[in-house]
This record gives sequence, C-alpha cells and structure tokens, in this order.
Amino acid sequence: GSHRNENPLPATYDTLMMSSGTSMSTPAAAGLSALVRQFFTKGYYPTLKANSEDSKAFQSLTSSFIRAILVNSADPFDLKKSISITSSGPNIRTGFGLPNITNSLLYTPLRVVPNSQIKSAEKHIYPLKLHYNNGTELKVTMAYLDPPLSEESSTILFADLDLHVVSPSGRLYTGNGYKNNQTEMENTIERVIVPSSEIEVGDYQIIITSTNFTDDLIDSINYSIVVNGPFDYLDFQS
Repeated sequence: GSHRNENPLPATYDTLMMSSGTSMSTPAAAGLSALVRQFFTKGYYPTLKANSEDSKAFQSLTSSFIRAILVNSADPFDLKKSISITSSGPNIRTGFGLPNITNSLLYTPLRVVPNSQIKSAEKHIYPLKLHYNNGTELKVTMAYLDPPLSEESSTILFADLDLHVVSPSGRLYTGNGYKNNQTEMENTIERVIVPSSEIEVGDYQIIITSTNFTDDLIDSINYSIVVNGPFDYLDFQS
C-alpha cells in the first residue's frame, strides 16, 4: 500500500505538535545530517558561498565528521532539572543536548578536520589562535568510529581517543568535562566547551591522544574535529 497522505494538514503553527523519544529524534537528526552533508559537498565551507573548488575536499564525508558537527552545535539541557549536567559532556536523558546547526555552520566561525588518522600511542596537536573575547564560547568536538571487538573482550572500546584543550595560560580542559580532568573512557565522542567567561585571547592547543592498540592488524583510527569559537573566520594561518 501507499504511505501517501491524500489530505495532508497545512504546515502552520496550529498543526505543529511536540513529542519525544527516539522515534522523533531520529528523523530530525537524519534531516540535520543531510543538511550538514549538503553544506560541505556544495562547497559552502569556508566562505559560506557555494564553490565547486571548495567542495572537492568534502566529497567523501565520514559519519564521524557529521556526528562531530551535530554534537558541536548542540546546547546542553535537562528539561526536568533533576540530574546534574556538565556543559561539555552528555547526560543520560538528553545526551549532548539540542543540535542547532545554524549556529555551528553559519553564525559562529568554524574550523574542521574532516578526517585524520592516529596510530597507537600517538599525540596530535593542532594550534588555534583566538582573536576576540566577545562573549562567544569555544566549542571543540572530536568523534571517531571504534572497530568491532571480539565477544570475549573485557574492554569497552578497542581504541580510546581523548580530547584535550590547553589555553594560553596553560589551563587544561578535558573532553566531556569530568571532575579533576579525568579522561573519558567509554565514549567515541568527546566535547570541550570553554565558557565565554573563561576565554583567553591568544594561542590554544587542541590535543588528540590515543591509547595502545591491542590488535596489530589495525594500524590506525580515523577521527574528525569540529571547532567553533571567537576567531577570525578566514584566518587559516593561525
């Protein structure tokens, strides 16, 4: 049979409805993911104008990259105010928060590492210069896909990649915001949010580290990074 509705309701404020659960969030996230993919494959990054030359670097986007964009755009929240949430990490009810790709792609300066590879027990360092202290927070998200584990494995992840951000004064921010800068060991997405009140103008470092891999057949892990913050949108040198 056909799923077509022969008498659809008009799309107005009066016909909008609110619901919750994965049946609602999944199609919404899928739609956002399609828009994110179109933004990059049509060459809107970094000039916000469609450019076929700029699109060439984004014809094979990974799911990790799209996840990193969605998570970096999300605002943390808890509707019932009954659980404690950190500004950076997820909570059990609302995850990393409510995605808002308009903020991430259009309104806040954006930098991306679409796909990079890290080997066992390596460290990658990315410099980032913040030019302004204008009330904008710094948001950094790293995402990767973990290889499947044996059913006999006693570990949760094959590869534990960690995100750290170091400010010009040496202040350390660790992915997902655990107390005492404890590293995340159970998640393939890590986010750091530096509040606007803690922004320092100057040179930051974004650091990705990997643990020792236990399988010699897997040489490296692919990951993606997405950054939004108070820097010059088109200054790619710093």
